[in-house]
Order: sequence, then C-alpha cells, then structure tokens
Amino acid sequence: MQELDNKYVISFRGLADGKYEYDFPVNSELFSTIDNALVEDGNLTAHVTMQKSERMAKLHFHIVGKVFTTCDVCLDPMEYPLETDADLVVEFSDHDEEVSDELIRINFENDWVYIGHWIYEMIALVLPIRFEHLLDENGNSTCNQEMLAELNKYLVTEESLKAAKEASKDEIDPRWAALAQLKDKI
Repeated sequence: MQELDNKYVISFRGLADGKYEYDFPVNSELFSTIDNALVEDGNLTAHVTMQKSERMAKLHFHIVGKVFTTCDVCLDPMEYPLETDADLVVEFSDHDEEVSDELIRINFENDWVYIGHWIYEMIALVLPIRFEHLLDENGNSTCNQEMLAELNKYLVTEESLKAAKEASKDEIDPRWAALAQLKDKI
C-alpha cells in the first residue's frame, strides 16, 4: 500500500463494537491515484460514520464540497458543487470479495479497509455528463461571453442551413447538371 493510501484507510484492529466517525479530505491527492479520473482536483470532505459490530461494519459516507474542472461549453475553469450520501457494508469473512456496489467482504485477518476508491466512485456517480457553468439568479449563463460569441460564429442554425441550401441550388456542379438533364428525359 502506498503512503498516500494511508489517508483513506479505516482500521478495525482494537476497535470495540460501536460508532466511530472519520473525516477524509478529498483533493488532487486522491484523484491522482485514480486512472482516467473524471476530475483531477477538488476540495471536498468525506465524512464517514462507521457502526462496527463483531461480524461487520456499516459505513455511511456524506461527501460535500466542490470539484474543479473545465466547462464543456466555454472551456473556462469552473467549480462544480457536489453533495452525496452513500452506504457501504463491510462483512468480515474467510475471503475477500466485492459482492455488490454496497457490500464487500474482507478476510478476518485483515484489520483495515481502504476506502479511497469507494469515495472516488461515489463522487463519480453524481458528476454530470456535461459540465456547464451554472446560471445566475436571473437565469443567464455565467460562461465566458467572449468565448460564447466566438462559438456562435460557427453555430449551425436552421436559418444558416436554409441559406446554404439556397446558395447551393444556384451553384450546381456541371457533372450533376448533366445528370439532372438525363433524369428529366426519363
């Protein structure tokens, strides 16, 4: 286990049955350990409440903060607020197994569980497909207006399509014109 991974470990050794609470910072250090991460930086906190018993531990995650990314519309940097809750049950067993998204089994001999990848997955599940600056209180885009104006120059609209069709009618390739004449004779 890497030194960084120790930040996202919950140890069971020596813990009596009962309730425990942990706070884990979630930032570029965690995201950099994930291959092909959807985001590379953030400022979040994962508050984990664990209810430990002899045969299992129930973990409740409350993750809140923001991720730093790029707007898919104007390409400016942006902050995306995020808040999510999720649960994970860790059963103590004679083998390691990921049963489902909410249930894992770990060997009795293991006295810890690494939760970094679980935290990342919980964040990734609530990320939008497309990042876009939020609207202001008046419903207007907060995207970079200069970039939007530049992009609008290349925007294909119904009007521009009609204009292009009209222009192309006047400029028929001579080869197509010859074929059109043949079509008229049939």
